[in-house]
Amino acid sequence: MTTQTKQAERKSAIIDGISRNIKPSEIASKLSVSKWVVVKDIKKMRYQGDPELEQAYKTAKSKKKSTPIAVRDEKRFQEMTGMSLEEKTFINMLHYYKLDLLEIVASEDETLAIQRLPSSSKRCLKKHDIITSGWKDSEINEKVREYLSDQDHQIWKKNESD
Repeated sequence: MTTQTKQAERKSAIIDGISRNIKPSEIASKLSVSKWVVVKDIKKMRYQGDPELEQAYKTAKSKKKSTPIAVRDEKRFQEMTGMSLEEKTFINMLHYYKLDLLEIVASEDETLAIQRLPSSSKRCLKKHDIITSGWKDSEINEKVREYLSDQDHQIWKKNESD
C-alpha cells in the first residue's frame, strides 16, 4: 500500500512539474529520486496513454506560447546591457556607417550627399530610420543628429583629430 501511495504522489508531482515546464531532472531533485526514475515514469504514462499527462503537456504548451520568445529575449537583453535591442542596433548602425554619415553632415547639400551613397547603404539607413526620405529630398533623422551632437558620442570630432 505504501508503494502505491508513493507512486501516486510521484505521479501527481510529475504531472504538476510537466504542466509548469519543469525539466525531469528538477522534478527528480524535488522528489529526491533519480532522474531516470522520473523519466521511466513519464515513458510509462505515455505508453499507457495517461490523459492527465496529455493535459499537463497541453497546459505547458499553452503557458509557453503565452510569452513570445522575442519578448523574453528583449527583457533578458535589457537586463544584461541596460538598453533595448532597438537602441543597440541603432548605435551599431551609426558606428558602422560613421564615414557615410560624416560625409553627409560635412556636405552643404544633404540630399545630394545621400544620393551619392551606394544603394545598399541607402536602403539599410532608411530601413533603420537613420535617413528619412521625403518625396524629393532626404535628410538625416533628428534622433541621429542628437546622437551625433551629444558630447559623449561626437563621432566627427574623433575623425577630425586624426
